[in-house]
Amino acid sequence: MYFASNIKFLRKRKGRTQDDMAAALDLKRSTLSGYENGVAQPGIDVLVSFSGYFNLSIDTLLKIDIAGLSESQLGELERGYDAYAVSYTHLRAHETVLDLVCRLLLEKKKIQIQ
Repeated sequence: MYFASNIKFLRKRKGRTQDDMAAALDLKRSTLSGYENGVAQPGIDVLVSFSGYFNLSIDTLLKIDIAGLSESQLGELERGYDAYAVSYTHLRAHETVLDLVCRLLLEKKKIQIQ
């Protein structure tokens, strides 16, 4: 799993500090640091938050070594072509079962808040 290295890489690539990103995700900086260093594991609600923050599927955040992608592939991700959750060669993002479950949980949470 690449979650820890991916969120650290993506944060730095965006030029954000841990304080900036933690505030945006409503986390403590120490919690974010734990995720980045692999000493803490996020719950599903936090994975959904990271997915939304980076505009990437949870599968991509967990399964793909984003730092190992070419600059061209990184550019595609940043433009919204999150195809890497399924294949490095497809240009369409695919909703996985985990993404579907997370989306439904997020929608349920929004309904409960209202």
